[in-house]
Amino acid sequence: MTPDAPSGTTFWVKAVTGAEAQELIEANPLAYVLATVIAFRANYREGFNAKGLRFGEAMLGDYARYGMSRKQYRTALVLLVKAGFAATRRASKGTIARLCDSRLFVIPAPIRGQQEGHQGATNIDHIDHKSRERIARAREGSGDLPTKEEVQTYGALVGVPADTCARFFDHHQGNSLWRNQHDRLIDWKHKLLIWRDRDRANGGPSRRHPSTDNPRNAAMGVDVERRSRQIAEAVARSSRLQDEADAREARDAAEAARRAESGDPGQ
Repeated sequence: MTPDAPSGTTFWVKAVTGAEAQELIEANPLAYVLATVIAFRANYREGFNAKGLRFGEAMLGDYARYGMSRKQYRTALVLLVKAGFAATRRASKGTIARLCDSRLFVIPAPIRGQQEGHQGATNIDHIDHKSRERIARAREGSGDLPTKEEVQTYGALVGVPADTCARFFDHHQGNSLWRNQHDRLIDWKHKLLIWRDRDRANGGPSRRHPSTDNPRNAAMGVDVERRSRQIAEAVARSSRLQDEADAREARDAAEAARRAESGDPGQ
């Protein structure tokens, strides 16, 4: 039972045995412990919360209670945030954290009020479609926009080249594409994998000039290049003709001077 659960209520939090969870344990076991603390402590009720916790959020800061020093706690928390497993926000006392997705744990359905709270154990496998949508919205929360460092860090974990990560971030940041038409954060991690696979299929990251990214701009670029080449050829041809004319005039002048000196009657 979580600290923020109604009395007598049991919540089932499912651990996910995925490759990323195992890699996190190998990289920093305390980071996984901290993620477990967030999952166990999180607020799974809708409505008013005296601590100001939103759905899925947990209060952290008492690191000694889960067997960590302050340095170990900070290192573990930074790793969770950088890898995209968790997000944080400051509180008047301590730090509020939430799990960003279900790569480590699957959280239960939200409980609304005391009446539903006494129905016993709540399992995410037995909720209706509307509840699932509500969970998705709650998990997403305000949807903090990812930083370039977060994109690079996640990319390194899933094998996305740094160049692809940089182009991906600049593209979405410059065109304000982090949120969809409903003002909800896009699944940028999935989209980053699409970019990775596309670059692999194309034999590596695209090296096209930005002006050729747009077909219309590309066509305009070709026209300008062709026109410039035509002008250069015309100038070269004109110069060649002028040189030939100058050469003929010089030969004629030399021939006339020779005849004048020799008294040639043909002059």
